[in-house]
Amino acid sequence: MYRYFFHIKKDLNITGTEISFAYSLATLLASFNLSTIGTFIDRYSWTKSTFITISFIFLGQMILSFSRSVVFLFFGFYFLRCFGQMTLSSISGTLIGKIFGDNRGKFNTLASYGRSLAEGILPSLIAFFISIYFWRFSLIISGLILMGVMIPVTLFLGRKIGKSPLYGDKNAIMRSSAKETMKWRELFFEEKKALIIMLGNMVLPFILTGIFIQQSDLAISRGWEIKDAAIAFIFFSFFQIIGNTIFGHLVDKFGAFSLIQFTPISLFVGLLFLKMGSVLGVFYLAMGFLGFTVGIHTSIINAFWAEVYGTLYLGRIKGMDSTMIVLGTSLAPIFFSYVLDKGYSFDFLISFCLFLTLGSLFLFTVGKKSFRKCLLIKKN
Repeated sequence: MYRYFFHIKKDLNITGTEISFAYSLATLLASFNLSTIGTFIDRYSWTKSTFITISFIFLGQMILSFSRSVVFLFFGFYFLRCFGQMTLSSISGTLIGKIFGDNRGKFNTLASYGRSLAEGILPSLIAFFISIYFWRFSLIISGLILMGVMIPVTLFLGRKIGKSPLYGDKNAIMRSSAKETMKWRELFFEEKKALIIMLGNMVLPFILTGIFIQQSDLAISRGWEIKDAAIAFIFFSFFQIIGNTIFGHLVDKFGAFSLIQFTPISLFVGLLFLKMGSVLGVFYLAMGFLGFTVGIHTSIINAFWAEVYGTLYLGRIKGMDSTMIVLGTSLAPIFFSYVLDKGYSFDFLISFCLFLTLGSLFLFTVGKKSFRKCLLIKKN
């Protein structure tokens, strides 16, 4: 989606702040629906959830392709953010969490390969479509490809995958406390340890969203061509696969609970490389580390909630986590654009992101201690 921003701004003659505001507002409003969508995923089949989701994604792409004002951009962004990446990830993550037990890490890794491959290929493919067909028609093409691939694949897999768990769950740490449901009031007043983890989870998507949306401006500011930013996603995708593969195995062996702090550590290293200067090779290395971090995070967080709260209402809990994550991503575009419009440098933004990453590490540490304390109390 971020590849379109540069072209939409030029075609509609709007500023970066205007398009970022439309995107951020749409993302913010969409985030409030994710916990409800998670409940829907718990109650109904994953095939029905998938069909509804891809239909709304297609609708969002069509609205964007015909947009002539910021208002229509807002509606297109709303459907894409509400039913796009987070909802599709919630469907697959919830299904894997409920069915594959001890082997969640391995199956999350397999599921992530397709996403990593797409993130490595699609930016260059979209750039190619835009150069030939213009950005509006390229959105229509990508929407038709989505429907043409997802509908038959979902129908095929729907006959192969059941609903009953296939494996045990030796990594579950709080079986007796698995919640039958969770409400927002409980999250803020009774389950603060979960809220702490969710706040830590917000940092990675906030930072990546800001960097990705400003990738063209970042490339130009450091003397690179815009295509160099697209090539960097190949490194991002490749190292994401490596991170998924390594930590998918480690999650099955040690449990996601014990590994969660590796995400901010890896993110910190990637941001340090990004801050090191204008050498293109270092930028590719930084994008590789950021991809590796996403691989770590995907493997861990998709298993973490199942380990600490069980799987009966896993979709609801993951939906609440997704709401917090999308809240973070909704703030990123407008924040990054505002800071840059005020004349601050990318180095300043990266330094701020390094500070946020240390905050995420602190939150994960505190959250883990709270869960351990709760577990000891229940044992006694």
